[in-house]
Amino acid sequence: FLDYRGAFAVRELSDESLVVGSPVPATDALAVSRFVGDQSSGWAPYELEGRMMVLLGSTASGVALRASAYLNAGFLLGGDGAGEFALDQLGKPELTCSDSPSTGVRISRGRWYRFRVRHTAPGGVARLRVKIWRPTEIEPSLWQADCWTDVPAASDTGAFALYQAGSGITYWDDLVVRTVTGTYSQPPSY
Repeated sequence: FLDYRGAFAVRELSDESLVVGSPVPATDALAVSRFVGDQSSGWAPYELEGRMMVLLGSTASGVALRASAYLNAGFLLGGDGAGEFALDQLGKPELTCSDSPSTGVRISRGRWYRFRVRHTAPGGVARLRVKIWRPTEIEPSLWQADCWTDVPAASDTGAFALYQAGSGITYWDDLVVRTVTGTYSQPPSY
């Protein structure tokens, strides 16, 4: 991980588990920690899975796929203005979605959420789909948000990032990246 503000760190929780944590105390600026490990620049279709908890402060926290340096471009899964987990795109026009970019899952502070966010590019169209749920629940069978854009990504990298916008504390854990293989279905109205 490359930490752009020197604010992210591995932290030990009271149950002795280790997590990646955002700034303590946080500033009102954007804090980003971007994964730049071997081969991440070549990731094409991939899926990021893990857990996330907003402990204090702003719910404008999340993960970014195909994230550029300093997170000035990329695809986001994080808190929206209504306090729900939603998809968004930085540095380009809004995404087109089959229903809404929101998952309909409201963010409750101090609670873990599991997530799965997938990026594919059928026919050159960037398609993002997401599921988010509480660890005590069964993973949803359907994607809760399904969005796409035919605007080329501003970043050639496949790297993902963790971000915190505004003050607060956020934790991430159990992050796994998987290559998506097989055929990729076109977006519904494409």
